[in-house]
Amino acid sequence: MKFKRVSQKLANILIERGFIESSLEDSANQIIYFDYGVETISIKREVYQTPNISIGFSFWFPFHANRRRLYNHIFLNDIWYNGYRRYIKSYELYKKYIVIVAQGRAKRELWRVDVESVGDKRDIDSILDTLLNIALNI
Repeated sequence: MKFKRVSQKLANILIERGFIESSLEDSANQIIYFDYGVETISIKREVYQTPNISIGFSFWFPFHANRRRLYNHIFLNDIWYNGYRRYIKSYELYKKYIVIVAQGRAKRELWRVDVESVGDKRDIDSILDTLLNIALNI
């Protein structure tokens, strides 16, 4: 359904530019092919770690049994080290593209327009109308 809607919009823009739509392929001087899509260019993952340290304040006796401590003090007796906390951050880049190709009767390519946009969002609907307008204004 989406391809039909976008290809109809392309046909309307071409008709506004002076092209005449033909229902028979043999009577057409140009046959226009249209394609669009999204491709993943790169996926990058960064892994980093931070130490997991907690500090507490109390007025308790500094030596408690069954607790692992880095530092024992009468007032600062709750300094803990629990290892590391691991974080993973992903970056993905996507290429959104439109290709419009016109072929003549001899199946020879008459003209071609390739328009693409690179970004971190996979959604092509938000940029599809802009790409289509750019492709036909070249």
